[in-house]
Amino acid sequence: MMLKQCGRQELMIPVVVLQTIAANLGSMLTPIGNPQNLYLYGLAGKGIGEFIMWLLPYTIASALLLVISILLIKNKNEIICIEDTDSEAAHNTSVPRVMAYSVLFILALLVVARVLTWYILAAAVLITVLLLEKNVLAKADYALLLTFIGFFIFTGNMGRVESVAHFLAGIVNGRELEAGIITSQCISNVPAALLLSEFTDNIKNLAIGVNIGGLGTLIASMAS
Repeated sequence: MMLKQCGRQELMIPVVVLQTIAANLGSMLTPIGNPQNLYLYGLAGKGIGEFIMWLLPYTIASALLLVISILLIKNKNEIICIEDTDSEAAHNTSVPRVMAYSVLFILALLVVARVLTWYILAAAVLITVLLLEKNVLAKADYALLLTFIGFFIFTGNMGRVESVAHFLAGIVNGRELEAGIITSQCISNVPAALLLSEFTDNIKNLAIGVNIGGLGTLIASMAS
């Protein structure tokens, strides 16, 4: 929308590509950065600091490569003029909403830190949204959510097929990084993390693989 307003549609593809890369690789640092990290963090049973150190080198390398890519975009510094438009988000923003969602964010961090149980947070989020912005629930992309539920059911079933389980156990062990990258291209990185984690104890390399594996095909990640 912003590129159309300033007449720079030729930057559409570079911007979208870089945004997708940033969303996938920029989210890999912390346990709450993306769904696969949250799952693998809980499975590994490691501390937050150790988990972050697993992925810190790759996050730094990704950030540097993104900066270089941005610097290489041609004519990005041309003077542009954007019309002033009233933002719907600005009208909908209020102090009570900001405070309520800030409290929910803190509760979410406490759940990740294993201080609170998840169902307390789930109930708090549902009640808060129903009270403050119940229309948000109607706007959610439930088709996308159902697609990923389908992925989870599929991967769970495949992992229980004896021949498939034997095959995966043979190729995953010792090749977690490569398996995570390749599998993500076919079934997305969150289901890939769920599926492959059943056949390895090397959660570190699997976490690196499924995070890098978010790049590639259109179904490699939710962000893509």
